[in-house]
Amino acid sequence: FGIGDGITREQAVVILDRIEKYKSGLKEDKAENEQNGVDGNAEEKSEQTDTIQFTDESDISDYAVDSVNDYTKRGIIKGFDDGSVKPQGIITRVEATDIVDRILKLQEVE
Repeated sequence: FGIGDGITREQAVVILDRIEKYKSGLKEDKAENEQNGVDGNAEEKSEQTDTIQFTDESDISDYAVDSVNDYTKRGIIKGFDDGSVKPQGIITRVEATDIVDRILKLQEVE
């Protein structure tokens, strides 16, 4: 299961995004939509797909695209100077701390 392995940037973003959504109750909304036969992500996903503008966007796993898009739109992740996001790279402590700090600052505003 990868015990002792590092966590990739995209994995970190997905985990934090899911925690945020769970805490805000979006998990319940999604479950309700699924029960009613509504795919709550279909329209949102097509909108968000256009927002990724990283040079290595094709390296982002399908399961992480929505989270990376959301965090990019909200300014939580910005990518590197070369235009990449390096989704498969191992996240550093500094990068993880920066992401959490940006999330907390946005939550203060809301």
